[in-house]
Amino acid sequence: MAVYDWYNVFSKTEFEATGLVARTYTFELEGVGQKDILVTKGNTVAMQYEDAFLPVSFLGRNPYEQGAYAVYIDSDQNVYLGLYNEEASEDE
Repeated sequence: MAVYDWYNVFSKTEFEATGLVARTYTFELEGVGQKDILVTKGNTVAMQYEDAFLPVSFLGRNPYEQGAYAVYIDSDQNVYLGLYNEEASEDE
């Protein structure tokens, strides 16, 4: 079972209220450093992180996993980026 370190990136409700189709958020991710995360809205809201395109609740999957990355939305519409934690996954 994959274990991820989760980072709260944005509120989907607040992002959609801006009317923007894209916005870049800059974060200091613990153990990773400063990173830019592009959030977009087309047919769905999605994040672009590194080489991964992560649609929120894609195909009804929450979290939606793609390789070493995942995206999760909670009941308050907060969207999280998940980074695969190799050490914790090995302990499972």
